Amino acid sequence: MNPLTHLFAQAIAGEEVLIILPETLVLNNEFAVIKIVSMLPKEPRRSKAGSAKGMVTLSDDFDEQIADFQEYM
Repeated sequence: MNPLTHLFAQAIAGEEVLIILPETLVLNNEFAVIKIVSMLPKEPRRSKAGSAKGMVTLSDDFDEQIADFQEYM
């Protein structure tokens, strides 16, 4: 595992990963620091019944045959 992949793995595991760049890259008398954080949720979200209510609608003729597909039926 290369060093960067190792740092990514640490971030995914929830650790705070800071990379402090060498003094040659100091800007405005401040050290350049890179922070790697995971964007993954710490715990998987559980689905909740009814959470999509009103977001999905079906037309009244949803289950009727489509004329263009008659030859395939």
